[in-house]
Amino acid sequence: MKNKRVIFLISTFSLLLSLTSCVKTYSNTDYNHTSVEEFKLNIFQEKDFTSDTYDTIDHTLEEGTYFKGVNDPNFYEFNKYEDLSYEDDYYNNPSYYGKEYGATMKITRAQPSFASTGILSRLFDGYIFCDGEGVFRRIQFAENGYVYDEASNDMIEDENLEGGFNMKFPKELSLSASYPSISDSKSLNNFFAVNLRGATNTSNSTVGWDSPFVIDLYFDLYVRANVSSSKTYIRHAFKLSNLEIKADMGDVHRDYCFAGFYADVALSQISSRIVGFGLRYDLVNIPSAEGVTLDTFNILAYEVNFPFANWY
Repeated sequence: MKNKRVIFLISTFSLLLSLTSCVKTYSNTDYNHTSVEEFKLNIFQEKDFTSDTYDTIDHTLEEGTYFKGVNDPNFYEFNKYEDLSYEDDYYNNPSYYGKEYGATMKITRAQPSFASTGILSRLFDGYIFCDGEGVFRRIQFAENGYVYDEASNDMIEDENLEGGFNMKFPKELSLSASYPSISDSKSLNNFFAVNLRGATNTSNSTVGWDSPFVIDLYFDLYVRANVSSSKTYIRHAFKLSNLEIKADMGDVHRDYCFAGFYADVALSQISSRIVGFGLRYDLVNIPSAEGVTLDTFNILAYEVNFPFANWY
């Protein structure tokens, strides 16, 4: 699919689509809506890096070089933090540093500048679950891009446009074998990861819960291109294959998909400073359900982890 700069969906739609997880009513000016059930209003697709500014290098990660969730043995094999609680969400309490996952691993501990990145700052605040707070905790993004259709006065999915989003970092990341200490040994986060789940527009809340969706997730890292290149950046696209994503019903923490890969995997491919990142996906498998038609499936991302490493 071609990538093209598209706008953040923030207009009003008549179509109300059911999202049965994290249902709560808000008045949130960032999204200009009153209920998290207004599914399409929340699709985020802003891009600081557009296709005309970068070339892409694909890296399909081999099985065993990344983890697909907290139930994956590689989750603890990679990060060695088996004594941190993933089930709790004490995101802003310093007494939980070294005890709770979100509070310990949030990048704002190492780089407070990530707290000033606008709407996307909610990916860096240590909130790793929804816990009933809906749009205040997540970024929702789609497989394909959307464009405004004047005839219908609506945003229409365009399969020729790449979905997802990307952003420039407030500082540049240099991967290194040595990471600075924040306050204790458990603060030495050295992997790229995202905690996510799915959502659909179906009224059948068990779809995607009894049988998960399957996606290929792309964790994109952007670096500056060589001066001889016709493009400004290189996009290193790290593909995490066959992630099982549950959607809609309930808010069971262990049923989120916490997926990521070790920093050394990226270091083996990237020697220059990383200036930004992005997330996107391909939908590989839709669970079948009698009498149910799924027009829309989106990813809800709650927290993104980066290596503390060296930021400039």
